[in-house]
Amino acid sequence: MINDNDVMREVLSRLPIKSLLSCKCVCKWWNFLISDPIFAWNYVNRNPHLFVSGFFLQKLLYLQLYPDLEFVTLDGTIDAAPEASLSFINDEKGVLIQHSCNGLLCCSSSRCHENDRVYYICKPTTKQYTVLPRPMATTVFGINIAFDPSKTLDYKVVCICDSELSSDHCQITVYDSRTISWRLSGSPFLQVEGLLYGRGVFWNGSLHWIGVKETSLRFDAEQELLVEMPSPPLREGWEERRLRYFGESRGHLHLIEIYGPRTTLFDVMELRKDYSGWS
Repeated sequence: MINDNDVMREVLSRLPIKSLLSCKCVCKWWNFLISDPIFAWNYVNRNPHLFVSGFFLQKLLYLQLYPDLEFVTLDGTIDAAPEASLSFINDEKGVLIQHSCNGLLCCSSSRCHENDRVYYICKPTTKQYTVLPRPMATTVFGINIAFDPSKTLDYKVVCICDSELSSDHCQITVYDSRTISWRLSGSPFLQVEGLLYGRGVFWNGSLHWIGVKETSLRFDAEQELLVEMPSPPLREGWEERRLRYFGESRGHLHLIEIYGPRTTLFDVMELRKDYSGWS
């Protein structure tokens, strides 16, 4: 038997994304339906061509507990821009964004010692968040989210941390939202000089870490396999790449390097989906 909730979900699922977000303010009932993770998952699958409408800029100010967030729209309108605030996470030490992936943010306590740091997974559009158990590590080099809402509502948090083997080795630990726990993944591996562990990009089912030198890595989130991936060649005469952007856009993985005057010359490269190289 179809009830009122089913009818309203069907109506809401046919709305454009901006109208849908605006409807959250109409009444508590609509807000409850739209905030439901199952509804969000069905909406994404029903609208496979949805693109990112904008992004948050994080501004860190001295002595400020929560960062200033500015939502930058990509289509020129701000009607349904999400509220740019993380104050719904009640952390007396403040909150810092560590990583983002397909609408989820990984945040942490800001002004504290590593041992006292608390990690969160949150969704700013619904103001929902989860407190993660403490990672299995003394030192965290980078923490990244692997989440594909077109396939599942589950997500993984991939933490690159210190290893008990030696000080020059790293270990990957994985938090799985299905088990609500951390576990070791794979064996310790040698630290890679210049690898940006905290700036992983989830694309093509894997997390990708670019290196400012010659080595880059990717981690297959499903098979939990760490392998080397091709890096663009370093510019002749340079010992490190001048990376200005590394990210995913509409199903493509891009890298931007700037070697000349910033306002006149920059290189935009794209990684082929078969990992045969960059173009």
